Amino acid sequence: MSRTLTIKSKTKKEEQNLTILYARLSKDDGKSGDSNSIMNQKLLLENFARDQKMGPTLFLSDDGISGTTFKRPAFQEAIDLVEQGRVKNFIVKDLSRFGRDYLKVGAFTEVAFPEKGVRFIAINDNVDSDREDDNSLAPFKNLFNEWYARDCSKKIKTVKRVKGNAGIPMGANIPYGYLKGKNYLQTHEWVVDETAAVIVRCLFREYALGKSMKLIAEELRAEKVPLPSVHKAQMGLKTSKLPMDPYLWTSSIVRQVLGYREYCGHTVNFKTYKKSYKTKQSLPSPPDQHKIFRNTHEAIIDEELFERV
Repeated sequence: MSRTLTIKSKTKKEEQNLTILYARLSKDDGKSGDSNSIMNQKLLLENFARDQKMGPTLFLSDDGISGTTFKRPAFQEAIDLVEQGRVKNFIVKDLSRFGRDYLKVGAFTEVAFPEKGVRFIAINDNVDSDREDDNSLAPFKNLFNEWYARDCSKKIKTVKRVKGNAGIPMGANIPYGYLKGKNYLQTHEWVVDETAAVIVRCLFREYALGKSMKLIAEELRAEKVPLPSVHKAQMGLKTSKLPMDPYLWTSSIVRQVLGYREYCGHTVNFKTYKKSYKTKQSLPSPPDQHKIFRNTHEAIIDEELFERV
């Protein structure tokens, strides 16, 4: 995910009566062609604001973020300015750029913005809160935008279920101790990362002998064993934000490693689920809903040790 922020003046954020020009692009939107690109949205919004003599303008954009969530950095920045009473106009290319949640879009455009005296404009949908006749179809367009997001989610879920039932690993990240093999997109092969596998075997062996997770974590810290994410980064692989202390093993990290049945050489799918397409939170599935495909890759530990742990 990347974010674009363009400010024409050093004191722009301190000004009043701002015109927010907001753009958004998700991965799904990107597949539909160039018209929704951040740069094309920016050009359209700036031309409109200039023609309507709206200023000063502040362009904010979220790139690669779904419209079903409103926890977007640039969007939140824009809403903060609205809540401070410093925004006069809020302009988007169309309603779907603002968001794809019927209720939340309506809460902003029909309640929050009018209360703050903000004029809302969706150019391509002919929505302008200053002209009441232009807004009669806006709720229906918001509903259609939400249906689109729901339909995309349903299709993606169907594809994932087919892959999961075929034994293809569903997670984007594979457990510490394994690496993606060559031509992974075609083969889905996991290969053992021997450096990390030594640590994995040690964790299982030590816990099976009666050591607590807390004590194991303390010993790993003392021996300065890099955390799984740090080890991944050291190998030149993409990872999430790295911790301040690269050796800060905790009981929860040890517990997570000990919970992977994949170390027995099996692929385990459907371990998590989401209650709704509107939430990004994954919840653990009951064990009886897991689907296990046995002996799909080289084992790091044996089944007996895993069951004992």
